[in-house]
Amino acid sequence: SVRTAGTTLSERRPPRRQRPSAQSQSTDRRRSATIRSATMRGLAALLVLTSVEAVKVTSRNALVYSTVTPKLRLQGEGFAGDGTNIHLTFVPALDPAKYSVLVTSETSLSVLLKGSATWPLGEGLSESSLYLTEYRDDTQGDQNLLDEPVVAATVLSTPTVVKHEDRLLYMSASLKLLINGTAFRAKKTQLTFDPPLYQDVDYVLQIKSPKVAQLSLKTGRKWRSDGNPGPLKLKRIDTGAGALRIDAKFSGVTVAEVQANL
Repeated sequence: SVRTAGTTLSERRPPRRQRPSAQSQSTDRRRSATIRSATMRGLAALLVLTSVEAVKVTSRNALVYSTVTPKLRLQGEGFAGDGTNIHLTFVPALDPAKYSVLVTSETSLSVLLKGSATWPLGEGLSESSLYLTEYRDDTQGDQNLLDEPVVAATVLSTPTVVKHEDRLLYMSASLKLLINGTAFRAKKTQLTFDPPLYQDVDYVLQIKSPKVAQLSLKTGRKWRSDGNPGPLKLKRIDTGAGALRIDAKFSGVTVAEVQANL
């Protein structure tokens, strides 16, 4: 071999590149196939995710009575099907067996209580928020379609009123009337009487506690607007979720017997 500056020509030539063995070629092919397979699976998963239609439920301050309001309306976007395909999760918990879902349009659905079911209240509370935390649609897999929990309603304890047939009032000489019951709400309670009496016209209403409402007769007014002695009945009470009939079978609850002034 020819030497040049102390080095042979053969020593200066780069080593000849070796051809990969059949075994290494097979390994490379398997690795490439694995990468392609993983890529295809990722693309398929991405297609599934992008094909899921988003659902939006509007947070609203709907008020419902825990034991007597039969349904709750939800508004939003993307509601589909007839409702049997939809599964909801609430907090506090509401057993899915105790309600059904009815879709009325793409923007509205109703949650209907079954039988004697009630809307849940937080433990020991007379009113609490009802949160919708999950919305699932059978036609779109098992994915929760809500971006975040929303307030579906505010649940109120159902108010009650105690009958007082033995409580006597003079037509205009008695200045105050106490009504006993449960779940009265300050600044929210409205009463309907027979004969009619009107708040801030005939009387001033003050909620002393959830169990006591005080009525103060205004100057020149009477406890019975017809001026005749007889029972004063409370026909309806509204604490925020709508006017409730009180003892409708008897046209209301007697809260006092009104007599002529002495």
